[in-house]
Amino acid sequence: MKKLLSLLLIAVILLGSASAMESGKIVIKGTEKRNISVHATGDNTVEAGISPTTGENLAELAATLQLPATFGGMIKTGKYYPVLVQISNPNGGIGQNAPWFASYCDVMYETMLSGDGITRHTAVFNNALPEMVGPLRSIRTHHLAIQAEWNCPYFFHGKQDMYVDPLMIELNKARPGTTYSRKLNTVGILYNGTDGNSKPYKSGDRHFRVNKTQIDAPNNAGYKLAEIVKEVSPADWEFNNHAYVFTDNLPLGGDDASFIYVNWQQAVNNSRLEYDPEANVYERYVYLPDNSNRSALYDELTLSNPQLVNRDKSGEGTFTFEIEHGNPITFTNVIVQYVTIDWDGQGTKFFPAGKKDGTGNADYFMGGKHYQGVWKRSSIFDRTVFYGPDGYEMPLLRGKTLIIMMDTKQNRSVSYDP
Repeated sequence: MKKLLSLLLIAVILLGSASAMESGKIVIKGTEKRNISVHATGDNTVEAGISPTTGENLAELAATLQLPATFGGMIKTGKYYPVLVQISNPNGGIGQNAPWFASYCDVMYETMLSGDGITRHTAVFNNALPEMVGPLRSIRTHHLAIQAEWNCPYFFHGKQDMYVDPLMIELNKARPGTTYSRKLNTVGILYNGTDGNSKPYKSGDRHFRVNKTQIDAPNNAGYKLAEIVKEVSPADWEFNNHAYVFTDNLPLGGDDASFIYVNWQQAVNNSRLEYDPEANVYERYVYLPDNSNRSALYDELTLSNPQLVNRDKSGEGTFTFEIEHGNPITFTNVIVQYVTIDWDGQGTKFFPAGKKDGTGNADYFMGGKHYQGVWKRSSIFDRTVFYGPDGYEMPLLRGKTLIIMMDTKQNRSVSYDP
């Protein structure tokens, strides 16, 4: 079995100092008033055979990806069935903490986990459902606000005591397609890894841990995602229409943006995105926690050949794997969504702009260009619509999207330069 440490030494790509590239950066004013009158939009229609989450041709994706038999997703079934996965992000999510098979996600959110600027990722998988996903960690109230607009299965591992939050009270009410209980135990839609092992999604090896000699606990819990969605999740679930508008051409206007700098005021989570014109994607780099200004490419871990080490009294299995670094996790579109977050002792009290409906500034990066706009969300159960500078829904380039939900109330920032 390959040693993880040697793999990390080989696979993690270190870059030199970024200070020279930050010389002419433009800091985005996230709370500045933007005089953009939006034109209300409804649900978007999607052509048959086209992904509603990335705008890509599913048949062409199938030929390119050649998914293993253990994978699922719209590429294989032709059925829209998005799921959310709460991914841990310790020390920036690099090295042994890199996410598992996350290059297959369609949309990734980065949100704060706590008021000190520690962040966590919520990934949307639809086109391809990997055999395994992880490492799973806990959710906060504002992560349920993301789930509410997708109305889809959510895989996570633990939660805060969030039931006194006004958002939770709203989510606990019945709504079309689901009924939330106050214990977040809705059958077939919320998959909490800390629930009892009587849950069907925890039976057998569907929920497992990687041996902590390979990946440190507690960031070593995973799910067999494709199997659970195929065998346990409700086949007739009614999803919200969450299709984006896609285009093959860049919108007019915009200014050059080859580098994006994301500052959470927490060094281990600060990142830089660099535009690769040949691949037409932004590569994400995370600064190393050694104050050297070096950074590592954000990529995934791949796990294969599981071997059972032991089972605890509850029946949960611990496995060793062959672990390697896989594909880099890149994004065709990067959206910065400015939101207001109110922190309390329990974690967060959150809905965008602190009320049932929400609006705020949004900035878009695609094709090496930057555009300004705004976002609007009519209710907790409606999708967030991103509008461009002309007030119409912003078309995205076909491909994966990173949505950075940046707090407006703290000393945090996003900047860019050509």
